[in-house]
Amino acid sequence: MFDAGKFFEGLKTKGLGRRLETRASVGSTNDEAKALAAAGAPHGTLVVAETQTSGRGRFGRSWWSPPGGLWFSLLILPRERELRAAELTVIAGLSAARAIETVVGVRPLLGWPNDLVFEGRKLGGILVEASHGMKTFAVVGAGINVNNDAGAPPGGIAPNSISLRLITGSEQPLERLLAAVMNGFEALLDAAGAGGFDSAWEEWKRRLGMVGEVVALTVDGKTRSGTVKDFTRDGGMVLTSPDGEDFEVALDRGTLASSKYAKHL
Repeated sequence: MFDAGKFFEGLKTKGLGRRLETRASVGSTNDEAKALAAAGAPHGTLVVAETQTSGRGRFGRSWWSPPGGLWFSLLILPRERELRAAELTVIAGLSAARAIETVVGVRPLLGWPNDLVFEGRKLGGILVEASHGMKTFAVVGAGINVNNDAGAPPGGIAPNSISLRLITGSEQPLERLLAAVMNGFEALLDAAGAGGFDSAWEEWKRRLGMVGEVVALTVDGKTRSGTVKDFTRDGGMVLTSPDGEDFEVALDRGTLASSKYAKHL
C-alpha cells in the first residue's frame, strides 16, 4: 500500500498534495477527484489509488492500472488566472519526466501530446479534464508504470508499454517519486501563473524531440502524414504535408499513429 508518511517526508510544496486521499481501489482517480471538488475539496487535493478498475486515457481509451503503478489525480482550482488544459498537460508531463529522471535516473521522452515514453514504449500518460460549471476546476490525472508486473492485461502492463522496474531491474519508491512530481508541478504552476510559461513550453518541445520528423497522425478518423515543423502554445502540432502545405492538428483532435519515438502509441 502507498505509505503516506514516506510521501509527506519528501513533499516540499505549499499546497499541492497537502490534502492526500488514498484508496485501495477506485473506478477512476479522476472521477474521485471530481467528486471531491464538488464537495468543496481545496486546491491541490491529491487522490492516489493502488488500482483503478476503469482508468482511462484520451478519447475514453482504457488504461490498465494494476498494483505497483502510480495512479493519481490532482485537483487544480483557478487562482490568479485560469490555466488552460494544454498548459496543464505541458506542466504535468514535464514534472513527471523530471521526477523520474531525478529519482530513478531514467530520462523519459515525452510523446505528443500527453505520454511519457522510453525507447518507443509507453511509460505513462496524462489526462486533463476541466469543469466549467458552478465551480470551475481542472483535474490532472496521471498513470505511471512503476513497479507493475510484466505480461498482458489485466494482470500486467500493456504489450507496448514498459515500467520503471522493467527498465532498471529493481523496485522504485512510489512515494518519493510522487512527492517529486508534486514538488516540480507546483514550481512550474507558480512560474506559469507569474507569466513564466514559455520556458516550460520550450523544454516540453525539446523533450518531444520531434521537429523535422515525418509522422502519421489519426485526425477525426483519417490518417494524415507530414513533417513536424513546430508546436503551438496550445499544444497543437504544426506539420508540412508532402505537397508543401502547412497544417495544424490541435492537441485534443489528433493521435500519433506512427513516429520514431512512439512507434506503438
